[in-house]
Amino acid sequence: MPPLITASPAGTPAAQAGVLGAPSTTVLFGGNHVNDEVRSGFRLTLGCWLDDCHKLGIEGDFFMLESEGTGFTASSTGDPILARPFFNAFTGRPDAQLIAFPGLLSGTVSARSESTGLLGADALLRCNLCCGCNSRLDVVGGFRYLRLSDHLGVDENLVTTSATNPNFVPLGTSIILCDRFDTRNEFYGFNFGLKGTVRRGPWVLQGLALVAIGDNREVVNISGTTTVTVPSAAPVTGVGGLLALPSNIGRFSKDKFDVIPELGARIGYQVTPRLQVFAGYTLLYWADVLRPGTEIDQAVNPTLLPGSPVPPTGAQRPMPLLNNTSFWAQGIDLGFELRF
Repeated sequence: MPPLITASPAGTPAAQAGVLGAPSTTVLFGGNHVNDEVRSGFRLTLGCWLDDCHKLGIEGDFFMLESEGTGFTASSTGDPILARPFFNAFTGRPDAQLIAFPGLLSGTVSARSESTGLLGADALLRCNLCCGCNSRLDVVGGFRYLRLSDHLGVDENLVTTSATNPNFVPLGTSIILCDRFDTRNEFYGFNFGLKGTVRRGPWVLQGLALVAIGDNREVVNISGTTTVTVPSAAPVTGVGGLLALPSNIGRFSKDKFDVIPELGARIGYQVTPRLQVFAGYTLLYWADVLRPGTEIDQAVNPTLLPGSPVPPTGAQRPMPLLNNTSFWAQGIDLGFELRF
């Protein structure tokens, strides 16, 4: 994620408060990776041989990882100063939107980044290539589906504390601002590769090498609103927040050809002729996905902000980006296999 929330000590001039690159500015949220910790999940595989010699079979596989989230909240009456940094496309210089500033604004800002989990499913045909007394090698091929979804949101709740606000906003005016970035990646393709087994007494070593090729459907949804409530007046809601403005709000999508390899190995112990317990390792690499952090255009034209005193002019920024990044997941699995 890019830097999303910054702070400066009281006494910092308003022109430098929260601005990236200013000596007193510290980043409170963003500017790093999130949701890349260990998480749990499950995998279920069902299969059936279609002949007595176990030469031809079918199998289905489904796996899912749990959701993961990272959040941040800060409140201030002006000390420390809170802000949201951006690059001013009108002036061509780093800038910041104030959230809390002494004698001007008090406010609360919160941000939440969530990954709703990775899930996938396969439907494969399995055919034996060669078979020995204690080993076999099978080729598999069929359909693969993968889905990865993410969400990133930032909310502000401000109250003006000055009767001489430079933007002529009345004292006590409440401003609620929301930015939302949601991405979804769905892969549909053909999955093929090799699966092998080697047995030594009760020990069983298995490996797989698969490659899926197909269409990756990438979607990003961007939305933003600003609600202003002047004392003794009805709330007025406008389209756009800070990083989500009419210039990039909407639903954007693209289809991309993708190649997704998967490698795995596991070692098992045959407890009974029908029951095996095992431990394994899997690596999955997805070369091109959309994530919310890469969809944030930090260049903002302030004349496009809701309630701007200057008519819209200049560059249409922020803009939709549709920037791809890579995603990989590796894991250790513990389980059992039952044959009947």
